[in-house]
Amino acid sequence: VVYGYKGLLLLLGIFLAYETKSVSTEKINDHRAVLCLITAPVTMILSSQQDASFAFASLAIVFSAYITLVVLFVPKVTDTLKT
Repeated sequence: VVYGYKGLLLLLGIFLAYETKSVSTEKINDHRAVLCLITAPVTMILSSQQDASFAFASLAIVFSAYITLVVLFVPKVTDTLKT
């Protein structure tokens, strides 16, 4: 059951990678630099508090992934809705 679930997720990831192969990466790289400039100093400051440091770094990673997905797929959805 677990292998089937993971296999379906892998197929979905392959499909999404294929669909977004023509997207320019200039749009994506900007927000990562900003998040790195914010996340690195804050995690260094919070290094004595391991739970807070882990939580902040984890949220930064999730937020970065979310922004990447929004930048990639929202223009496709809006173009589809316009036609």
